[in-house]
Amino acid sequence: NISALCSFAQGAKVDSLQQVVKLHPKDTTGVNALLGLVSEFLRIDLAKAKSYTFQAIPVADSLHHLSGLSASYLYLVALYQNSGHQDSAGHYLGQLQMLAEANPSDWKLKANYNQSAGLYYKNQGDFKKALPYLLENLKFAKPNIEGTAGLYLNIGNAYFNLSDYRNAMHYHLEGLVIFEKVNSLRGQSFCLHSLGNDFFHLSQFELSKKYYLQAMRIKEQLNDKRGLITTWMGAGDVYKESNQYPLSEKYYLQAITASREMKLPGEELRSLYQ
Repeated sequence: NISALCSFAQGAKVDSLQQVVKLHPKDTTGVNALLGLVSEFLRIDLAKAKSYTFQAIPVADSLHHLSGLSASYLYLVALYQNSGHQDSAGHYLGQLQMLAEANPSDWKLKANYNQSAGLYYKNQGDFKKALPYLLENLKFAKPNIEGTAGLYLNIGNAYFNLSDYRNAMHYHLEGLVIFEKVNSLRGQSFCLHSLGNDFFHLSQFELSKKYYLQAMRIKEQLNDKRGLITTWMGAGDVYKESNQYPLSEKYYLQAITASREMKLPGEELRSLYQ
């Protein structure tokens, strides 16, 4: 079973990172391992992700490990915003900005601030304000690396939310190509889902189904429970538009059930009112 193998591999990676933290509790290697743990838990356990971030901050600060500190603040902006704590998210965005402004020669800190600010405003629904931060980061982008693929993905998402679906599709495809080159399954799953959305809104339903189903297969392999909910909802939408109501109902019910299990009432309510 591919999903079980993926879960086992993820568990082994977590165990390995935890061992590194034990061996390196007060150096940059330990900080980087803690941030690796944040990345592993970001999609499946927000409380654990937050706990590891707060473990990383004082060590990174004491070592003047600026990239570790910047990454920690970036994660906290996302974690607090995803859990509905906008004031705390705004606070850590301010910390990111101050860190970048205090170290103007370090372009990575500026890039992290731009990324976080772009996503912060995007998640608030202010896509016009978000887009310049994301587009500015293109000048820092290196070819064929995962971070650049993520940037294309986020720019595509901003264009999508401005109803510019063709530009969204362009950037999502650019991101997908790089995620495939670097063999990032998680990144591929994000881009594939987003392409499903793009083609749905361009009324190209067969292409939309194709990309949603590809995203679903990868998210199942990754055991990305929260990500599966959004893709099931997208699949429900496109099958409904194609008058394939039994399949539409199947995916909506999967989304509702999983939302209840994860205690995500927003996603559950959206599925109920399709």
